[in-house]
Amino acid sequence: MKKFTLLMFCFLGCVMSYATVKEVDVKAGTLGTLLTADEVTNLTDLKLTGNLNGTDFKLIRKMCSSSGHLANLDIGDANIVSGGDDYMFGMQTENNVLGIDFFCGCDNLVSIILPKSVQAIEGFLFVSCKKLTHVEFPPVKSVGEALFGNCPALETVDLPKSVTTITINLFYQLPKLKEVSMPGVRIVPDSTFINCVSLEKMTLGAVQQIGAGAFKGNTSLKYIYLPAGLEGVSENAFANCSRLATVVSMAKEPPTCGKNAFGGVENGCIVYVQTGCGESYRDADEWNQLKIVETDLTGIEPRVTADKNEEVERYDLSGRKLAKSTRGVNIVRMKDGSSKKVMVK
Repeated sequence: MKKFTLLMFCFLGCVMSYATVKEVDVKAGTLGTLLTADEVTNLTDLKLTGNLNGTDFKLIRKMCSSSGHLANLDIGDANIVSGGDDYMFGMQTENNVLGIDFFCGCDNLVSIILPKSVQAIEGFLFVSCKKLTHVEFPPVKSVGEALFGNCPALETVDLPKSVTTITINLFYQLPKLKEVSMPGVRIVPDSTFINCVSLEKMTLGAVQQIGAGAFKGNTSLKYIYLPAGLEGVSENAFANCSRLATVVSMAKEPPTCGKNAFGGVENGCIVYVQTGCGESYRDADEWNQLKIVETDLTGIEPRVTADKNEEVERYDLSGRKLAKSTRGVNIVRMKDGSSKKVMVK
């Protein structure tokens, strides 16, 4: 019994020792000398600073794969530099670049903070990272193709406003993806979110064009905000989004729509447009299949974030006090005396 108790104490001590974040400052190529063999195998949380080259990333990849247990990696304050071993299959690191397949096959990776100094993110970065749920991106301008291929656990993605360009298949067939924010992206390519069947919320603050089949088959999508700069919605863009119930379109003139842009969307779906714009939407192809409602959209934002300031009262646009949230535009008065408009789905 005493022997069993001692073994359990040692086991729990080992687990607790790896429950805290290990912090290491690295000189390029030396990470392997700064960790023990036991840490390479058993660390779950690791924060790295300094310079990391191919040799270091080769080890990191091993630690995140089935050979180790590394789940949470913070390299936000580290730099990627050229040199050292191939990080995988003849691929070498470049200064300030997250290269192709950088974390491909890292089965245990759950959360990662990418280096703030990175200037380019190439394709297939997280392919087959089957436990990945969180990525914190640096302020780059674009991200590569099929970044999240076969990432079945991924639920949310927040791209920084600096990202204005994305490529095809970025979010292709991610079954658990629920919410995406890409406030700076100008063009949503064809088939970007096809068959992302759990997608519920979308932030498109700067989009000008939505590609063919971009959201096709997203049967959980209930609400989408379309900014004033949107010019076109391509064919089948929202086809078979059967639960889409609320669209906020800030454009005064209806964006042009390709054939079947809203095919399979229930005609009870409400499209909220600016006061005075309803007639043009009702006369426009594809839009005329939906229910157009004019309202004052001044102050409506792409996504309302959590506010520590408490809500006091809620009103409709006619000034009538509401006992609870009511579908459409609600005016919310806050404890500090401020007010804001909220679109209730």
